Parts: sequence; C-alpha cells; structure tokens
Amino acid sequence: MKKHPTPILLLLCTILLIGGTAVAYCNTRSFGFEPDAKWITYNDGGFTVYDFRVEYRQLAEGWQSFSNFFPKKSQTCFYDKMEF
Repeated sequence: MKKHPTPILLLLCTILLIGGTAVAYCNTRSFGFEPDAKWITYNDGGFTVYDFRVEYRQLAEGWQSFSNFFPKKSQTCFYDKMEF
C-alpha cells in the first residue's frame, strides 16, 4: 500500500513558511536601524511575536467567550427514561 505524502508535505511547507517569515522579519528589522530584532519576547502582562502584542487578559477573555459556545453539561442518553 502506497503511503500518502500529504502530512509530511504539509509539515515541511509549514516549517519553510515559518522559517522564511522569521528571516524576512529579522532582515527588515535590522535594516530599519534596530540591530537587536527579537522574534518572541514576553513579560508579566503578555508576549510579543514579531510585532504582534498579545496580552494574557485578552487571551482569557477570548477563551471565555469561545467556551460559551459549548454546553456546560451534556448527556447523550437519558438513563432514567430507558426501559428494558
């Protein structure tokens, strides 16, 4: 049986895309007169990836609003109404 190369190809493309954006980011930041360009920085309030700032408070609020779409309790079968 022939193996499908799709998962390996997707992983390889993802690695190349992340590597390419990291190199492009460092090159543009260093040419923009910032010699110490950092990819990822973090502190008590949040973290920064490239130039995008993410605060922990925003992540908590986003997770809370996302979790509201799912039921708190769910049952797949009502055992009290089943008869044998």
